[in-house]
Amino acid sequence: VGAVAAYIDISDDYITEPEKDATKKLKTADGRSMPSAKPPSRIRIAHILLKCQPASRSDPQARRQAPSDRTQADGEAQLLKLVEVLLQEYHKGPEAGASKRLSAKFAELAREHSDCKSATNGSLSDLGWINQGQNGKEFDAVAFELPVGGLSDIIVTQRGVHLLHRLA
Repeated sequence: VGAVAAYIDISDDYITEPEKDATKKLKTADGRSMPSAKPPSRIRIAHILLKCQPASRSDPQARRQAPSDRTQADGEAQLLKLVEVLLQEYHKGPEAGASKRLSAKFAELAREHSDCKSATNGSLSDLGWINQGQNGKEFDAVAFELPVGGLSDIIVTQRGVHLLHRLA
């Protein structure tokens, strides 16, 4: 189990490593500096979770069990295909509405593919507001470094493989 502390900069289609020093300025997905000098203690995040075999334990937050034939590699490959769909949606129309299109498409894909109960939460299919330490160190390491509007790289936790989208 590990964490990838990188995010996909959807405005330029390249992967950037996040700032390691919390005193540096955080940036939004479009490159603007955020006024805060340290990562926030609370964020709003959506995610797509794909459960994989072998499932190490029961998961009360799962809306369905992992398919018996889905390995971690299969889950990662499926999430990469979803990232391609999301990037196409982002670049489909004018830049002014790109963030809203991305959030709407992410919610649609979460409802269709995610094995987490959060996929059925409201119109954005999100986890809601979360605090640091609430979802495990691998998840938090990526989620709290993402810029608002950003997509994460694929992360692996005890629950499975995830793709995150920071909403606020």
